[in-house]
Amino acid sequence: TSAEVSWAQPSGLALAPTGNSIYVADSESSSLRQMGVQDGGAVLLAGGDATTAANLFRFGDKDGEGSEVKLQHPLGVAALLDGRVYIADSYNHKIKVFDPASRSVRTLAGSGEAGFRDGTSAMSQLSEPGGLAAGPRGTLFVADTNNCAIRVLDPADGRMETLDMSSIPKPTLSSSALMPTSGPSGAPQGAAVVKSSTPFSSQACEVLLNVSLPAGYHYTKGANSRFEVVMEPEDVFVEVDKVTGPLLIRKPSARISIKRKNIGLTLPEGALIRANCKIYYCQDEDVCLFKQVSFEIPVSEQGNTNSQSIILDYTISASQASPRLVF
Repeated sequence: TSAEVSWAQPSGLALAPTGNSIYVADSESSSLRQMGVQDGGAVLLAGGDATTAANLFRFGDKDGEGSEVKLQHPLGVAALLDGRVYIADSYNHKIKVFDPASRSVRTLAGSGEAGFRDGTSAMSQLSEPGGLAAGPRGTLFVADTNNCAIRVLDPADGRMETLDMSSIPKPTLSSSALMPTSGPSGAPQGAAVVKSSTPFSSQACEVLLNVSLPAGYHYTKGANSRFEVVMEPEDVFVEVDKVTGPLLIRKPSARISIKRKNIGLTLPEGALIRANCKIYYCQDEDVCLFKQVSFEIPVSEQGNTNSQSIILDYTISASQASPRLVF
């Protein structure tokens, strides 16, 4: 049962074609296991120790059936529509295939020695393959870790080839992109900018940020929607109580207290406080999206008031949420 199951560095997951279970490459136990989606219970399929699950020293390189199989630190797993499960047997430098019907494992590609060679079955070589993904026409993409390459494996004949990526242009980065920007242009690329019409002009100020989602949407659980406060330029003679923090579901989404320091010194021209927000949100039982919003608060010379409050609002409209961008 789920309460009794223990794992030893599970690294690769693949949903079974039936959708009711997940295949797991349990690396440290050198085994392939299967977990029920509904109850979380798990069973051993191949490799590992059938009698003592905590035994992390039963590893090797042996094809066969059930627990007579020996794997060594498998990292990747892929379940294709043909029903077979493919294993990146990392430390054996091989790709193996598990047949659920016979519960057998056999080597599909790799000589067992680390290397970099295309070819068929045992004539090919890999070096610690770490990930698998379904490719076109029944092929498999293999992340060949130590060779820094993507390999393409055809399970039908065991032929391994290296994916040619020479035509893909290398990324370029301009020298200006390496330097942090300041002033109004300092908002993250693609962010919506909300400018406060009221400057921070008192001794202390409470800033309230309100982010509203479209109807039927909510913050993505575990995605860490949050804000981060930056000064532009770096020292604008103010200090904040929270440089970063989570965005809350209730209003205000964030509450930031700022106060002036080094009173009497001349402010840099164009000084402002910026609160950058990263918003991860999902529609119920549907698509998940990402939005960046940058709130700008100009800083002016201190007036006659001791304290003030600034409220800034941003509403993500339904039209902004319409693109089907899944992350």
